[in-house]
Amino acid sequence: MSRKDSAKELILNQAVQMASVAGLNGLTIGSLAEAVAMSKGGISAHFKSKTELQVAAVERAAELFQSAVVGQVLAEPAGIDRLYKLCDSWFRYLQQGIFLGGCFFTNAVLELDDLADSEVRAAVLRYYQNYLNFIEQCIAETVELGQFRPDTPIAELALQFHGIEIAALVWRAVRSHEAQFATARAAIGNLIENYRS
Repeated sequence: MSRKDSAKELILNQAVQMASVAGLNGLTIGSLAEAVAMSKGGISAHFKSKTELQVAAVERAAELFQSAVVGQVLAEPAGIDRLYKLCDSWFRYLQQGIFLGGCFFTNAVLELDDLADSEVRAAVLRYYQNYLNFIEQCIAETVELGQFRPDTPIAELALQFHGIEIAALVWRAVRSHEAQFATARAAIGNLIENYRS
């Protein structure tokens, strides 16, 4: 890796963490320059605009999420075991603290109304939609394998599955501890078992 590439990696990794805490709108070239002890010009040599920086942060966050959650799940055979693995990978990803601010994409989606730039909004929505599609795909495969009842409502089950994940994030934020993750895991387990054929 060249020195220039190494500097860009350092900048981008810091940008992701800052955006996870302060939001994408809170990520500016000035605040990032201060955090990595560089000049604004040094940052601008790698990212020509705030929009380019924000989109790059979203893309890096997607790489980290893919590796921590989806990549772990794909190693598991399709079906009920994969759904359980998805549940475990999601909560482990949060507990590992990959992003300082919790779940980067949940935070970004909640910030969408404040994201005026359509390119940044589009990147956030694209990657979040990819995750929702993945949940639905895992459920559909489970139905196709005969492990779920044939009348399983795929979209509804995906909504419930992800709804429990998001609810656990809110509970943790409000109650300042992670005990609800065990409750949420059990709730997803009950959900899965309800549809088992």
